[in-house]
Amino acid sequence: MSEWIRVEDRLPEEDEDVLAYIQDGYIKVACPFYQIDGGKRWAWFGGDYMYENVTHWQPLPDPPELPADE
Repeated sequence: MSEWIRVEDRLPEEDEDVLAYIQDGYIKVACPFYQIDGGKRWAWFGGDYMYENVTHWQPLPDPPELPADE
């Protein structure tokens, strides 16, 4: 598993799904969506929600390997 990356250190590519750690303790799948407050903060989109207090992120893990159909 990857290490958590502080959003102050680096952001993922725009529209890249990642695991996002939100300031209130939740971990969600989200992607950086657009800048707010004149570019000082990023909003993160996850499903029907927008998260503004993301403090850390990491790439999604690889999916499991599924057995081949026989």
